[in-house]
Amino acid sequence: PLQQNGKQGMYLRAPLLWQNRPLGMIGVIRWDAEFGPTDGPTIESIGVEVGAALENARRFAAAIEAADHDSVTQLYNHRAIHQRMDAEFSRASRQNRPLSIIMMDLNNFKLFNDTYGHPVGDDALAHVANVLRGEVGPTDILCRLGGDELAVLSPGTAVADAMALAERFLTSVRSAPLRHPDQRLRLAIRGGGG
Repeated sequence: PLQQNGKQGMYLRAPLLWQNRPLGMIGVIRWDAEFGPTDGPTIESIGVEVGAALENARRFAAAIEAADHDSVTQLYNHRAIHQRMDAEFSRASRQNRPLSIIMMDLNNFKLFNDTYGHPVGDDALAHVANVLRGEVGPTDILCRLGGDELAVLSPGTAVADAMALAERFLTSVRSAPLRHPDQRLRLAIRGGGG
C-alpha cells in the first residue's frame, strides 16, 4: 500500500522480459481502488511486449552502429562519413562558419601488409586510429575512407587550425610506434607530409 496526499494506493509490478530474460520492471499504481484478478496477468503481458520492443530497439541501434563503423578501426566508415559530410556542409553554409576536412593515408601500406601480414596491418590501422582519437576535439569526426585512407571532418575549424591539427596528427603518429606481436620489434608508422 502507498499513500500520497491522503490517498491510498496499490502498486503492481511485473518484469520486462525478452525470451524469459529480465530487462527491467514495469509498474502501475492505482489510487483509491484495488487491482482486479486480471490486472496481474495483463501487466505481465504488457511487460513481455514492452521487453520485446526494448530489445528490438537495442538490436536495431546496435545494427545501425555496426553499419556506420569500420570493423578494424571502429571509426566511421566511408558511407557514414559521406552522410555526416552532407549534414555538416549544410550546417556550415547555414551558419556561415568554416568546415575543414583533413585527409590522410599511410605511406607504403601495401608493402607493410605484404611484409608483416594483414593481421599486423589491421593492428597498425587500429593503432593509428587510437592515436588520432587522442588528438581530435569533441566535434571532430574521424573516419576510415577505405584501405589506408583516413579523414577527419572538423566543423568550425578554419584553415590555419586545420593545418595545426594535421601537424599534430603527423607528429603523434610518428612518435607512437606500433609494437609488433613478437613484442621485440617496434614498427614505425609514417604518414605523408606536405
